[in-house]
Amino acid sequence: MRKIIFLVFTFLILIGFIFADEKKKGEEFKPGKVEITWTTVTVSICPPGIFGMEPCNYPSLEYLISTTTQFLIDISPYVLVVLLILGGLMYLLTPFGVEEFIKKGHGYIKYAIYGYILLLLVSLIFSVIKMIIGGPSE
Repeated sequence: MRKIIFLVFTFLILIGFIFADEKKKGEEFKPGKVEITWTTVTVSICPPGIFGMEPCNYPSLEYLISTTTQFLIDISPYVLVVLLILGGLMYLLTPFGVEEFIKKGHGYIKYAIYGYILLLLVSLIFSVIKMIIGGPSE
């Protein structure tokens, strides 16, 4: 069986070469043309821009801190809601008599609220310090 498949494929390949050669006989041979040009391009070796900045511009430490804190403040309500839901589910949907799940759910809720309040207080403190010192306005 393998020999028959090998012979069929070999025959098809040979027929392909024959018809391809017949097609080329009627065409006239034309040599290729190569053009060489010279251009000057200035290349600057810079790392790509990060945080949406242009290449070769480096963000300042203040910019990095402000974007990081803004990201944390933007994402913290979602994390709070997820932790409250998770703690509530652990608190309510546990089998009766299992005290450790009730304590875990209570801990999730308590520490989610504590963390959110702490984040808001820290951002408030930094805003007050920035207002007193007279840092750059937004």
